[in-house]
Amino acid sequence: MVLNRSPKLLLTALILAAALPAPRPAMAEDTDALLARADLAFANAEYHTAIALYSKLEQQLTDPDKLESMLERKRVAKKSLASAKDSPSTQPATAPARKLHVPPPSGGTLEITLPELGNFDFTEDGDTPLPEDVQKLSGSRIKVSGQMLALDQAGKVSRFLLVNDMMSCCFGVTPKLQNIIYVTLPEGKMMETTTDRITLEGTLTVAVRKDEGFILSLFEMSPTSVKIATE
Repeated sequence: MVLNRSPKLLLTALILAAALPAPRPAMAEDTDALLARADLAFANAEYHTAIALYSKLEQQLTDPDKLESMLERKRVAKKSLASAKDSPSTQPATAPARKLHVPPPSGGTLEITLPELGNFDFTEDGDTPLPEDVQKLSGSRIKVSGQMLALDQAGKVSRFLLVNDMMSCCFGVTPKLQNIIYVTLPEGKMMETTTDRITLEGTLTVAVRKDEGFILSLFEMSPTSVKIATE
């Protein structure tokens, strides 16, 4: 994904139209979001999910370069699964007790980092629900910082993924679903892509969003404010 390397100032505030919530993108038909989800599964060694999504996308991708690259990752995923069958399994280490989330008081804003927000284990294998305290954050106003991962190569975007650190992504430290927020700007709003760290404020939606059984996101947000982060 190509981001604009000339840092530009963002709108200091993106105000929602009064009483009209921003429309949710048609994620079930969103090829870019599916591809991003498939690549995320591939990077996190969730090969069964990646292969299934890549197979679905074979009929949707029209860009020959993207298709060729995707098919190569699909081949690698299949090879990795075959190799894993011959490797001895290891017992995962016991995870430390996690800090429970507490929604902000009425009218308040919860300042939180993406690692703090996603401080729980999650897998789409089975029907394990999100932790109850995480679900209770839905509808809360939050303030969170991160970097933009655009879902296309356009100079301006209306939707993107917010990740904690793009540099880590480049060096193979891939964020998990619980450490990503799917951001949709209010209707009619666009912003320049940027490599700068940004701070968003707005209402968080916590929901397992699926496309034909495949999980695309756990957290969504339509911000009322987007600023260049000062820290």
